Amino acid sequence: RGRDEGRAEGMAQGREQGMAQGREQGMAQGREQGMAQGKAETLLGLLRLKFGDLLPGTQAQVKAADARQLDAWAAAVLTAETLEELLAAKP
Repeated sequence: RGRDEGRAEGMAQGREQGMAQGREQGMAQGREQGMAQGKAETLLGLLRLKFGDLLPGTQAQVKAADARQLDAWAAAVLTAETLEELLAAKP
C-alpha cells in the first residue's frame, strides 16, 4: 500500500512539474514572439521613413522574419542605399 501511495505522489509531482515547465516555456515563447513583433514594427517604421511606402510583400517579409534577420536588417538600414540592398543583408 505504501508503494502505491508513493507512486501516486510521484506522479502528482511529475504532473505539477510538467505543467510548470510548460507554462514557463509558453511564457518564454510569448515574450520572444512579442519582441520579434516589436522589432518588425520598428523596422517597418524605419523603412518607411527611409524608402517611402512599402509593398505588401515587403511588409509580410519583414513580419515573417526571425529576430536574427530583423537585427541584421535594422543594422543595415543605416548604410543601405536601396531597399533591395537592405533586404539582401544576412544575419
